[in-house]
Amino acid sequence: MPYKIPEEKITEILDKIDIVDLISDYLTLKRKGKNFFGLCPFHHEKTPSFSVDPTKQMFHCFGCHKGGNAISFMMEHERMSFLEALEYLADRAGVRLEKVQGDDSGEKDREAIYYANKMAAEYFMRTLFLPAGKPCMDYIRKRGFDERVIRHFGLGYSLPAWDGLLNYAKTKSMNPDVLFKAGLVLKKQSGSGYYDRFRGRFMIPFINLSRKVVGFGGRILVSDPQQPKYLNTSDTPVFQKGNLLFNLNLARDQIRKQDQAIFVEGYTDIISLYQYGIENTVATSGTALTAAQAQLIKRYTNNIILVYDSDAAGSSASMRGADIFLMAGLDVRIATLPEGHDPDSFVREKGKAVFLDYLKHANSFVQFKIQTLSKQYSMENPDDRARIVHSLVASIAKLQDKIRQGIIVREIAEFFNIDERFIVQQITKVPAEKTYEYPHDQEPVKVAPKTRDKYDLAEEDIVRLLIEVPDLIEDARRAFDTSEIKDENIRRVIETIFRLRSEKRWLNENIIAQEISDPQLSSIVANLLSVRIDDMSEPEKLLSDCIVLLKVRDKNERISAIMAELKGLQKDDARSTELLKEYATLRDEVDAIRKEKFINRIDHGDELEF
Repeated sequence: MPYKIPEEKITEILDKIDIVDLISDYLTLKRKGKNFFGLCPFHHEKTPSFSVDPTKQMFHCFGCHKGGNAISFMMEHERMSFLEALEYLADRAGVRLEKVQGDDSGEKDREAIYYANKMAAEYFMRTLFLPAGKPCMDYIRKRGFDERVIRHFGLGYSLPAWDGLLNYAKTKSMNPDVLFKAGLVLKKQSGSGYYDRFRGRFMIPFINLSRKVVGFGGRILVSDPQQPKYLNTSDTPVFQKGNLLFNLNLARDQIRKQDQAIFVEGYTDIISLYQYGIENTVATSGTALTAAQAQLIKRYTNNIILVYDSDAAGSSASMRGADIFLMAGLDVRIATLPEGHDPDSFVREKGKAVFLDYLKHANSFVQFKIQTLSKQYSMENPDDRARIVHSLVASIAKLQDKIRQGIIVREIAEFFNIDERFIVQQITKVPAEKTYEYPHDQEPVKVAPKTRDKYDLAEEDIVRLLIEVPDLIEDARRAFDTSEIKDENIRRVIETIFRLRSEKRWLNENIIAQEISDPQLSSIVANLLSVRIDDMSEPEKLLSDCIVLLKVRDKNERISAIMAELKGLQKDDARSTELLKEYATLRDEVDAIRKEKFINRIDHGDELEF
């Protein structure tokens, strides 16, 4: 059921959460004065600039400028929506959430899909323990999985019937359209109606970091040339394969504790390893590894071991995966299993101790790549040796840590008996990797660096003022139009504030964040408020000054362009005369704006710097 959370319940949750204790679960904090400091989890840094204030219960990074409260930290760090973060914190604080019907269509769809997936997971597990589930239970027992493992991973079975899940959903009054949006059923090609997408399969649920079922992977039990062996949920509003790692929700605590993640190819590999007490394992959800997934692992450790099959496909996947992890700044090692083995078969045959000992002797990515490429090329052939070196250079150029890069350069130089300077020279010729951020529900998008100027600060201060002094909202709505706000995110926040005011709703940063379904945007509110306005003695004057800045921004930009063009013209040039006239007009318009009484202001134009 889609819902909103009453403001008093949000306050209760935040009152019961100690932000220092919360963030300490994710990074090491050390007290310095009244605040705590640590390395920022949102950008790469060597000197701690991430501050947590126990008095204000806020965090702020002086490097990347992210900040906010406990809710925004969970949204940023765990890529949760506002409601997902609040649910997690409520559970942590022992607060029972009171549900109030909401009206956001996007959030409604997401919550309905979450509910459908939860219902389906319950149905698949329930079916597994019924007599009809015996074929799947026999398969599971044959793999050596016990009931503890079944319940830990939520394993289940989908009946071979075309309408098993559909009929169960009817008993729960579930609309088939929601099942379709969740990827659980398909539309019939002829006529109307739906049919089950997963039929006769061993079912494994995909669970995100906020402990919600977002999709499924299904392995067919009876071979059928018309059906794929493995079938996964297609992308939905709550599930994007490239942004989720299987088992990370269960493995993250062990990954932190051991400061190491084991990356394998298949779901059953992870289940088998867990059965043998190896719990720091993750895998992709039916896709090749993506940069977004590498960043997810980096939240919990900088060390990863790739465990792949020894065949050509496994070697190729290892090299691709190593490059992606290197680009994310992780220390990568690769363990290639003996021929004919995967992690599942190896641990069942050899046991936990032998498997872990095998991982201890995993190769560095340089050693692995040399060994692999040596099988494809001749080490005796100068051209082939050059190809191998170029491939290694392409990989180590992705390293962000220049010290590690230098160590590896020396290793390559010694192995191939070539000058280190030559390798360094080749590295400089490799195009620089672009910087990416990874939104909760989208493919990676390129982030263009931007220098914040006084106009950006004015837009941000308007948001802070409207939230901290709501009495200014009506005056602000009359004084300027949101189209004058250039930052799209800031504009959307201000439009939300205006809408809430017109609906006569109470508002603060939590209410506004709750009204915005986009998790990135909702965290912007808390981030903005993590930096307070120093002097709030005259909020009306400050808001008015901010509005003046915005109104003269475009005119000042044109004035600057005119001045630049005039420098290249003769004084008696016709174009020069035309530009001087435009300049005079613009200056008059700027003066007029400064004299206009926004929000009943006294003219403080002389104090402004244009």
